[in-house]
Amino acid sequence: TAHPRPLPVPLASVPQFFPEDVTRKWAWVCLGLIGLAALWVRLQHGGQPWATYWMDVASEIMDARNTAELGQRSLILNFGTRELFYNYFMAGLWLLFPGEPGPWIQRLGCCLFDLATIWLVYLAGRELSGRRLGLIAAALTALSKPLVIQSTLGMRIDTEPLAVAALILAT
Repeated sequence: TAHPRPLPVPLASVPQFFPEDVTRKWAWVCLGLIGLAALWVRLQHGGQPWATYWMDVASEIMDARNTAELGQRSLILNFGTRELFYNYFMAGLWLLFPGEPGPWIQRLGCCLFDLATIWLVYLAGRELSGRRLGLIAAALTALSKPLVIQSTLGMRIDTEPLAVAALILAT
């Protein structure tokens, strides 16, 4: 005789890391831990320049310093095109932390853009399928290798994932 097929295990008996309905308080705690992990990964050795520190990255520091210290205010900057008001955001950080080295200010600015991106990805995931998916998406975004590398290098390209996350949330 044929052996009977085993019955599938009901999903309710499978242990899960997150319950189906994550409470608001638990979601805030997890999102805070995700944000701290993202900051730690991106800001360790923040003031030390990296091996591939080249003119493109240095020009962003020069533009922010010129805006903060010399008062040069323009929408079109010397080296190519950049996001509007990015230069002013970095100059504002420089005014908040005047004694910090340039690479640290660049990384801090990129980290703040990344934190905003992680927050928007969480909101988009929460809209799509609840807090659980939002937390999973936020954690994956926080540890995304391209975002970590771009933040570590201080590249201003971190504004693009922020814009994409905002567009996804808006649709």
